[in-house]
Amino acid sequence: MSAPSPPTGVDELVVRTTVYADPADVYAFLLEFPRYAQYTDYLDRVDRLAGDGGVGSEYALRFSWWKLGYTARSAVIDVDPPTRIDWRLTKDIDAHGCWRIEPTTVTPETADARIKRPGGAGGAVTDRESGSQPAEQSRTEAETETVEGPHTESEPDVSEEPVTINACEVALEIRFDPDTASADAVDLPRLVSFGWVLERAIPLIKEEAVSVVERAVADLEGLQRPVDLEVTVDSERL
Repeated sequence: MSAPSPPTGVDELVVRTTVYADPADVYAFLLEFPRYAQYTDYLDRVDRLAGDGGVGSEYALRFSWWKLGYTARSAVIDVDPPTRIDWRLTKDIDAHGCWRIEPTTVTPETADARIKRPGGAGGAVTDRESGSQPAEQSRTEAETETVEGPHTESEPDVSEEPVTINACEVALEIRFDPDTASADAVDLPRLVSFGWVLERAIPLIKEEAVSVVERAVADLEGLQRPVDLEVTVDSERL
């Protein structure tokens, strides 16, 4: 019986989570590609070669793993502030991806246990926040009520109004075709095949993507917490 053929085609990976931060802040944070080197084990450095972070910006990403070193080149190819950043590798392999940022709100009952109070990560607000009265005005009304007696009409209890927490759904999407990888891109040790390197390096992509999202969330929220991740893989190699 012959051995099964190796998998071919485009591999896809999506890592998604909820971030308790303003979408515009998340977008600006993720647009700074050089900071990504802080969040992975194998990406040593990211240098900006051109641009200001927007469309047309180019970067050199220096990776090291085992006995190997490799510098990838990437470019920002499209942006839609504050909801999307598209990028592509520009040499040695067909690979591209994007960050998606979808604004949402959650209630304290469904939020992470550490993010509950107004003023914390996510900035909890009430439906009447914009119409709240100054403290001095509230004291004056209270004094008037004491002299004239209570109002006959019932006043709404602000404390019972729903509290929501600003948040966004963030997804890192990666698509790549290992069959397009150039064997000339890496200086291999003697007796080591390019196929052997690919077989062991490809699974690290998932590990690195998860690490980037988890550690970026901690910096965005300013606290350490267990991050619930939804990881979707369409690949036999990841």
